[in-house]
Amino acid sequence: MNTYPYTYRITSKTTGQHYYGVRYRKGCNPSDFWVDYFTSSKRVHALIEQYGKDDFTTQIRHTFPNGKDAIAWEAKVLSKLNVTNRDDWLNDAIFPPSGNPSINKSNHIPKPIDAFEAWLEAFNKETEKNSKIQSWYYS
Repeated sequence: MNTYPYTYRITSKTTGQHYYGVRYRKGCNPSDFWVDYFTSSKRVHALIEQYGKDDFTTQIRHTFPNGKDAIAWEAKVLSKLNVTNRDDWLNDAIFPPSGNPSINKSNHIPKPIDAFEAWLEAFNKETEKNSKIQSWYYS
């Protein structure tokens, strides 16, 4: 089963609100988007229940060779768009997979992006280490 990580953008035709997300789990494929996978956002799911899935325009923005690149790209886009300070975006936070948001809409007190960059550096080192272990194991 091949994995094709990707980022996507959806827009509600009724509310005009957007959501930018990433999908990187094993076996993911852009062809599944809005067919079998409808984001992990509770806010998007609430709008789907209210208006139906046909209320949204969807777009695959980028595909990536690995999840690490997809995750980093999503965080970069969300930061650049300043989504946590905008009501026209449904994204509540910019989450690295560690589960600790570097920027969170609920408290409006952004932590420095340095925290995310430090996490990403650690994630990259761990991924590189695991890759070397896997290479050794499978050789």
